[in-house]
Amino acid sequence: MPNNSPYCLTFSEKQVVDLIRKRGAISRTDLAEDSGYSRAAIGEAITSLINRGILQEVGEDQSRGGRRARLVNFDPQAGYIFGIDIGASSFDLALADFTGRIRSRIHTPADVRDGPSIVLGIVKDQMTMMLNGQQISRANIRGVGVGVPGPVEF
Repeated sequence: MPNNSPYCLTFSEKQVVDLIRKRGAISRTDLAEDSGYSRAAIGEAITSLINRGILQEVGEDQSRGGRRARLVNFDPQAGYIFGIDIGASSFDLALADFTGRIRSRIHTPADVRDGPSIVLGIVKDQMTMMLNGQQISRANIRGVGVGVPGPVEF
């Protein structure tokens, strides 16, 4: 059964996304050369990612003797991602757009010995404040990554 989520990627789309994450704005030609895929396969993957709002054309590459190649990169409006680093006595929280640009970052004291309900409650409150401060809807959050010290009881 196919997944209709715009963020479920085919293998070739994942390769494109990974290369753009490593290199930044890049041409289709460079993507084909770096990935080993044909230009047609890269073109198909990029078209799909643009149509789903994940990538956008962002300008032109330097001329290599012919027509300038169009560059593609992540669409910063595609959504936002939270990164949370929970330490023993505090946590760091960052909100980034799809290009990886940090939109907001905070450091907050919190003692992990208080337990997950309390610590994660504080994290949730800070996330809500951050979204409100940036005027971003919860519906635009595409992922949350959390790092915690030591073993985790699921």
